[in-house]
Amino acid sequence: RHIPTAIYRPGLISGDSETGITNTADLMSTLGRACLLLGTVPLLEAEVDIVPVNYVSRSIVHLSLNENHFGKTFHLANPERLPFANLLDWIPEFGFAVEAIPFDEWRDHLLSLANQMGGGDWGAFLPLLEETEVGQIYLPHFDCRHTLDGLAGSGISCAPVSYDLIGRYLAFFQEKGFLQKVL
Repeated sequence: RHIPTAIYRPGLISGDSETGITNTADLMSTLGRACLLLGTVPLLEAEVDIVPVNYVSRSIVHLSLNENHFGKTFHLANPERLPFANLLDWIPEFGFAVEAIPFDEWRDHLLSLANQMGGGDWGAFLPLLEETEVGQIYLPHFDCRHTLDGLAGSGISCAPVSYDLIGRYLAFFQEKGFLQKVL
């Protein structure tokens, strides 16, 4: 029908990379907080691919204003992902004590506590975890070449998944009273 379109596929959208302001009720934030509060995290062979919301919004606006981009697909993924194990190494440095345990054990622990305590704000996400096996947990690698090419020269870049970025998010949660350091 000759309607100009483009497809924008953001990955796991995280908070603002500059301010740390984060959606406190999404799956990623809620389960992350639950891990820190429980003191356990799942051992995963995965990479952390979070995409700051300010990057996603600026990118979509910039790309959508160029008619040469119509008909293309843009993956808004983080070009600088991080092994999950590296993230786990940083957690004590941020003042949290966590033990990394096998995924099945972690999932069962979380579900058991949810049944005892009512699930808290993470209760809504528990049905997603009940049937999940460790082999089902992966983040596909998205080719973000078109996105990076389309953003070239714009000054828009994605903050890497880094110690500083994670620190900003955790500081926001602490400031808002969602987390307290235990170390």
